[in-house]
Amino acid sequence: MPGPMDGIGLVRWIADHHPGIHVILTSAISHARSAGRSGAGFLPKPYRLAEAARRIASLLNDPPQEEA
Repeated sequence: MPGPMDGIGLVRWIADHHPGIHVILTSAISHARSAGRSGAGFLPKPYRLAEAARRIASLLNDPPQEEA
């Protein structure tokens, strides 16, 4: 992700500012898995489309929480 913030930074920003939003981070970089501790699911690359669809369906069945 080009620009001043990478995907891991974006996941952390979302977790800090909008904790009710679900995020799935995909990466081939193993250290990106640590972003999962910031409220993101992690899907390692390469992944199968069926696995991505299963993860997305799971999040759609668990709607985001309202922010206070």
